[in-house]
Amino acid sequence: MTNPIPGQLHLISPKPLTAYEFGPPTSSSSPLVLFIAGLNDTLCSVPYLPILSERLSQAGWRLAQVCLSSAGAGWGGANFFSSDLSDTRLRNVFGAIDCPLLIVLSGEDETYPEEVKAHLPALLERFRRAAEGRWSARSGIVQGAAHDLKDEEHAGEFAERVVGFLREV
Repeated sequence: MTNPIPGQLHLISPKPLTAYEFGPPTSSSSPLVLFIAGLNDTLCSVPYLPILSERLSQAGWRLAQVCLSSAGAGWGGANFFSSDLSDTRLRNVFGAIDCPLLIVLSGEDETYPEEVKAHLPALLERFRRAAEGRWSARSGIVQGAAHDLKDEEHAGEFAERVVGFLREV
């Protein structure tokens, strides 16, 4: 068994869904980053969330991970990274988001199809164009990072990008 992760479990109606808020109880008036895991991740299975939570806390933010499915299929958008997604569809997706946008990709994510991994800079540029006006300059690729950012250096770089983005919004 690994070290316990301090936090609170919240039940969200009507489904009910669950969300795990990292760290000790804090004021609910503090802003919240809601993390939605992907692929087969479940609550607290993403190893870099305690690091992200600590950095966010230092910046006055809270972190919670919502669990959309008990089967670990939390994010249904795996094909979102498909290189054959049209620019029109990308613009429609990003156009529906009415807030600043940060996208950070893992440079060596083992879950990406090879045709996507080979063209990550071009894919990120397509995302930038589709999110024109909402795109954060902190968006980018964490070079050498695996899907779960298991290396502390990569997790730290990701956390710094997120905290820097939140300071700008």
